[in-house]
Amino acid sequence: MFKKNKATKEKANHVNKQKKVKAEKKTNKSVKTKSRGVKEEKIKLPKVGFTHSMLSLILSTNIFLFCVFAVVMTITNVQLDTITDKASRLMIVTTNLQKSERMVSVSLRDAYANSYAYYANARGRAGTRQYLSTLIKKDKEQKDQYFERMKRQYENLEDQSSQKLIVTMKEMSDSLFDQIETVKTNVDNGDLDTAKAYLDTNMLNSQQGYNNAAEKLQKGLDIMLMKSQKSMQTMRETALFLGIAGVVVFLICLAVSMLLSYRLIVYRISRMAGQLNRMIDEINSGHGDLTKRISLKTKSELKFIRDGINGFIEALQNVMSSVKGGTVLLNDATDKVTQRIRKANENVTSTSAALQELSASMQEVSNSVAGISTKLEEVKAAAMVMHDMTEEGNEASNSIKGEADSIKEAAAHKKEETGTRMQTLSSVLEESVQNAEKVSLINELTNDILEIADETNLLSLNASIEAARAGEAGRGFAVVASEISNLAENSRQTAGKIQNISTEVTAAVKSLSENAMQVVSFINTTVLADYDAFVDTGSKYEFTSDIIAGLLNGFMSSADELNAIVANMSDSVEEIISAVEESSRAIEMSAENSSEIVTEFTEIGAAMEENSEVALRLDENTRRFELV
Repeated sequence: MFKKNKATKEKANHVNKQKKVKAEKKTNKSVKTKSRGVKEEKIKLPKVGFTHSMLSLILSTNIFLFCVFAVVMTITNVQLDTITDKASRLMIVTTNLQKSERMVSVSLRDAYANSYAYYANARGRAGTRQYLSTLIKKDKEQKDQYFERMKRQYENLEDQSSQKLIVTMKEMSDSLFDQIETVKTNVDNGDLDTAKAYLDTNMLNSQQGYNNAAEKLQKGLDIMLMKSQKSMQTMRETALFLGIAGVVVFLICLAVSMLLSYRLIVYRISRMAGQLNRMIDEINSGHGDLTKRISLKTKSELKFIRDGINGFIEALQNVMSSVKGGTVLLNDATDKVTQRIRKANENVTSTSAALQELSASMQEVSNSVAGISTKLEEVKAAAMVMHDMTEEGNEASNSIKGEADSIKEAAAHKKEETGTRMQTLSSVLEESVQNAEKVSLINELTNDILEIADETNLLSLNASIEAARAGEAGRGFAVVASEISNLAENSRQTAGKIQNISTEVTAAVKSLSENAMQVVSFINTTVLADYDAFVDTGSKYEFTSDIIAGLLNGFMSSADELNAIVANMSDSVEEIISAVEESSRAIEMSAENSSEIVTEFTEIGAAMEENSEVALRLDENTRRFELV
């Protein structure tokens, strides 16, 4: 009973928790719906002149800072781009010039070597000189191409001294190739001494002059690079100075912007916050004055904050004045409702306890009826087993009766068949005994054979005597006589053996006829009597099986009647169980409802106590405001 009450209370608490959760969800949904409604409502504020708005102040300050930053970065980037472009262009031109000058030197060196080879091959084949002449021509064309490149590159540098050196270098190289042509002409004309003089003196002088001009050009390039480096250093210092100056100007503008923002925005917001904090401190100290308002002169959006705070204070003033009057009425109403709820809670608690006890009793009744139903099921099962066993016994009895009938019929049939066969066997045995007596004729025949053998032996003896008398003429007849004598002896021996066998056969036939007659006598006296006993036993089995079948049919009828009675009792018990279960459910529902009512009353009482506490707190809070 105690466990049942405890389970009921736990179930009631669980239901109450679920109800609280559902209520909180509904409250949250309503709050969310209201908040969404508030968000969806567009707050319409009065417009402020753009020149007086904080947006214009912030926007103008940021635009000014952006312009300063853009100017500084533009100047710095232009200077850096100029330095980079000039340095890269100078490096490209210098590299190309050095490359072109180096390729020209290679062409001159190859041309001089080919011209010397041309001279050395003066007495050689003309085809070799023609090939060397072609190589010298290609060297000249390559030299002219690289001089054109050097000329164009120095025109970009606008350096007159370097351009003059390039002209000198070109003239010296042209003179060198003219001298090579002179050497070729002299070699072709056979004037090898003149050609040798040109190779050793004039061409070497031209080569040396070209090398001197190339060295001067390289020195000029080095000087030009040094000047370019100094110029770029100056430009880099200028760009650095402009960048530092721009950063300083930007920082000054940023400080001015921060000062204006502080004075026009932060300072005014701090003033409003200070006034609001003083009002809150007065409320916390119990000397609140809701007649005070926030005072701030401004034409920016801050006036909306000021007016909003003042409107809130005014609304709070109206609410607090209403709350002061309502707390007294709320306390009185809360006390009356609390007393009535306590009385109702006591009545419902007693009713709930009685219902719980009744529910426990119905549960015990249900358990008892369930036990009876279980026993009835066992009885029903036993009756079914008895019915099944009776049917099996009836089938066995019918089977025994059929087998007894079969044994009876088989025994009668076997008796009749055995009697017929015994009559036939008796006739056959008698005939066989009579035929066995004919074996004595064999003795007579063997005696006749013995007599014939004796006579034949005498005849053979006489024949031997006559043959002896005849001498040589009767020798063949003597042989025949001897053979006849042997035949007579063999016939005598065979007849003796047949006589012995005939004696044994005669004795066996007599013994067999005597035993056969004994068997026939046994069958007639004993076996046929046993068949009569089998027939009587079959009749007795048939009568006994009829009696057992009658008894088993009686048992089957009784088992069917018992099964029907148990089925009716089982249906009645099930109806009782259903009624008890319905009553138990109704009682449990009533008990649960009572428990819920008790819980609701308890919650209502708790809520009323909370209301009372809230009323007390409201009263205490309203006392903080001296002027409302």
